[in-house]
Amino acid sequence: MLALAEGKPELLEPVIVGLPYTGAEILYAAREEMAQTLDDVLARRTRAMIQRAQPTMAAAQAAAALIAPELGWDDQQTADQVSQFVETCQKELLTAGLDLP
Repeated sequence: MLALAEGKPELLEPVIVGLPYTGAEILYAAREEMAQTLDDVLARRTRAMIQRAQPTMAAAQAAAALIAPELGWDDQQTADQVSQFVETCQKELLTAGLDLP
């Protein structure tokens, strides 16, 4: 995973406030673990959505921008992935009886 950050130290920085997941981990999920959606990366591969939903929603655009080139997403597909992910998070929060940000 660290090899993904070679020459790109920004990939070693956390992507989500309050969680340790780095850009390299986000990229690794798409490249090596066959994640195909933003939800797959942020909810299943990292478990960030269940750990800290609100900061994860705030970081969704940054995470999508990291994996979009890897998955061949254009700008519209990237925006759709972010929108779908945020909508899913909001539904989960409401189902749990929690307030939306």
